[in-house]
Amino acid sequence: MGLTREIRAIVAQGGDIDRAVATAGLDERGRWLLFDDYNGRNVTGAFKELEWE
Repeated sequence: MGLTREIRAIVAQGGDIDRAVATAGLDERGRWLLFDDYNGRNVTGAFKELEWE
């Protein structure tokens, strides 16, 4: 599932930004060398945009 879809699902379920950071995009960890450095920032930015849709 794509990051955007994952975050939209979390928002739809009433999840907060902390839940999104902890769970969204985890399937990419093994495919992205800098995952731990950037995923949290990417999820936070996306969540801030998508929660207002």
